[in-house]
Amino acid sequence: MGGAFIFPLNQFTMFEAFIEFLDQLYWTGYGLEFEEENPKAFYQQLDKFKKQHTQKR
Repeated sequence: MGGAFIFPLNQFTMFEAFIEFLDQLYWTGYGLEFEEENPKAFYQQLDKFKKQHTQKR
């Protein structure tokens, strides 16, 4: 990928951050559409997203 995806985590819940991330990758509204159409896959990916962004570095 080109640039880094940066957002202030203190202003977002991880759910909101994940939705924003997906919307920026694809199109506005994609995140919520993905959640509605395939909740199992959505929540699996959300869990991975949370783990990646909460690991201590």
